[in-house]
Amino acid sequence: MNEQLRIFGDVEKAMQLQRAVLDGYPGGKDVGLILDEWGVWDQIPEDDQKKYGALWQQSTMRSALAAGLGLNLFNRMAKQLRMCNIAQIVNVLQSLLLTEGPVSDKCVRTTTYYAFQLFKPHRSKTAIEIESPDGEREAVSASASKDDKTLVLSFVNPSGGPGCPG
Repeated sequence: MNEQLRIFGDVEKAMQLQRAVLDGYPGGKDVGLILDEWGVWDQIPEDDQKKYGALWQQSTMRSALAAGLGLNLFNRMAKQLRMCNIAQIVNVLQSLLLTEGPVSDKCVRTTTYYAFQLFKPHRSKTAIEIESPDGEREAVSASASKDDKTLVLSFVNPSGGPGCPG
């Protein structure tokens, strides 16, 4: 699996550790844990840097996989997290939208945008804990949520298959 995708396991462990530290203090359970500016940063070709700037990034399937891994992680940790924000929304790094220049009527939705769209059914539902038979979550990332009428499951295979980044 790609190193950028593997890092989400480390992020989950760090958030669990930080939550445990906070919860160990009197009143610590009332302190909200926030993850700000998450996402992946690909190496940007020199020509693209010259044309668009050092933080511009073309969206790839790896971007979509990373978004799915992050969103599954945040669903799984919903009880421990108060808020989590993707780093950028437009034209920078793992953004949801790309435009042509600062003022433009040309806009495209990225692979990250579509990953976010796939996770919309989780909104306003209660996250539920899932278990892996071997206790390992890296093989396939998953999360689940429900309300009175609906169960939503999300799966991401970061190791891909033939022709997939991973």
